[in-house]
Amino acid sequence: MNTLLLNYKDDLWALYDDLGNTEGVREFLEVIRSAGEAVDSTDDLVTLLKGVGYRFIEKYSPECDFKQLELINAISTVLIPHLSNEKARVAFSEFMALFKLYGIRLLDDALANLQEDKYYLINKEGAGFDVLSNYYYLPLRLSKLLGYFSQLLLIDEGEAEKVSAFLDLVRKNYSGHLVVMSEEQAPYLHSFFGVYNALGKGEQVKDLLISYLRDYIGCEGQVAALNLPAEDTLKFLVQRYTQNKVNIEYKSNPDSLGSSLLLQSNVYGIGEDVNLVLHALDRHSFHLFIPGNIDQFGEKTIENGFNMVLRCGSNFWTCKEFNDIVKEHFDKYSEIDLSSLSFTEKYSSVASSFVQPDRIPLMV
Repeated sequence: MNTLLLNYKDDLWALYDDLGNTEGVREFLEVIRSAGEAVDSTDDLVTLLKGVGYRFIEKYSPECDFKQLELINAISTVLIPHLSNEKARVAFSEFMALFKLYGIRLLDDALANLQEDKYYLINKEGAGFDVLSNYYYLPLRLSKLLGYFSQLLLIDEGEAEKVSAFLDLVRKNYSGHLVVMSEEQAPYLHSFFGVYNALGKGEQVKDLLISYLRDYIGCEGQVAALNLPAEDTLKFLVQRYTQNKVNIEYKSNPDSLGSSLLLQSNVYGIGEDVNLVLHALDRHSFHLFIPGNIDQFGEKTIENGFNMVLRCGSNFWTCKEFNDIVKEHFDKYSEIDLSSLSFTEKYSSVASSFVQPDRIPLMV
């Protein structure tokens, strides 16, 4: 184990000093995943993840950069293919409990600060409130909060009242920022609406879904690509709001965010309303990842996964047709039984998708 850590020492220390963005956490995932592949047993993997994981997690405070929660989800992702092992399951539960602890702290912190300062979530650094930070990154930050709080509700539904209070403050102060901006929002919004529906609370957030759908259709599905370089985000933003067309190199094509919103429109009973304006997305392409099994949410390389692309106006004309095609392909290519998903399967797929946004948990 000591020799293994020495082999990855430089990579780990470099990440420890600089986890300032989402890509840093994804790099952390790849390093610990590679290190995990080199150990001799699941026991050694658990020892590695606990030793390295706690050191990284304890470095950060529960503020709105979400770093602790991202790190916990990355570690949980590496454990997914090993959950048949008792020691791995125990470790997974321990990190889940840690997510709950820091998730509640984040929720309490967000609530307290928003009640004191309604501009709390806005980046106040820079001249005149930096445009890029607050018009590009603020919608992403809000989506992440929605996603993480829905993940918290999977563990502890007892926090629902506080989450509802947070949502009320968001509606009051940030309604103009409940918009689609980037493909990175896809897993967070999918899980948020999926969890609320699964908990029988869908009516409480239907207005938010309508807001996101209205904006997605209004911008004709033009959302920024995953990992869009910082120097291109302003170009994307200007084109999104001032031109009818965003350059292809800046946008996600096809995108999974629209796929999730169309699927949720069926679940929430607003598919017929969306159909009336679906022509605005004519010839737009939608992407979906269909997992062969739950383990694929934790694997580095997916050998037998299935990716599909559907085009509006060619493969489907209505939300129901889109939903039916997805279900048909899910039943055909996935071993996952949607009727008997365990809590751990649902939770692990959500946790994984937040650090691997190209793997949306359709089953949630």
